[in-house]
Amino acid sequence: MEPVSDHCPLVVSATPLKSLNRDEFGSIFEKAKAANVCFKEAVKAHMADPGNENLKHQCQVLREKASFFMNAERSFISQKSRCKHLVEGDHCTKYFHRLIKRDNVRSSISHLVKEDGSLTSSPTEVSTLLLDFYKELFGQCRTV
Repeated sequence: MEPVSDHCPLVVSATPLKSLNRDEFGSIFEKAKAANVCFKEAVKAHMADPGNENLKHQCQVLREKASFFMNAERSFISQKSRCKHLVEGDHCTKYFHRLIKRDNVRSSISHLVKEDGSLTSSPTEVSTLLLDFYKELFGQCRTV
C-alpha cells in the first residue's frame, strides 16, 4: 500500500498519472508518424482527384492533426533535452547559474497593473494584489 501524505498529494498519486498518460495518449512519436503518413496519403488522393471537396476537407483536417502531433513531439523533445541538460549538464558553472537565474526571472511576476490602471512594481503591493485576486476568485481560506 502506498503511503498517504497531505503534503504532496500529486507526488503520492504520480504512478496512476503515469499509467493514465501512457494508456490514454501512448507514444507521441508513433502518433506523429501515423498522422503524417495519413496526411501524405490524403494529399496523394486529393492530387489524383483535385475537384473532390470531401478530399480537400479531409486533407485540411489531417494536416491540422499532423501539425498538432509534430508540435507535441517537438515540445516533448525540447522539454526532455532541457531536463537532461539540467540533470547531467554543467553543474556549478557560470552557464548553469545563468540558466537558473534566467528561468527564475521568467517565472517571477515583477509588476502588475492595478484596478485604477496604474502600474506597480513594489513586491509588497504585487503580493497583496495577487492575494486579493485569488481570495476573490476562490473565497476565503478555511481551516480544517
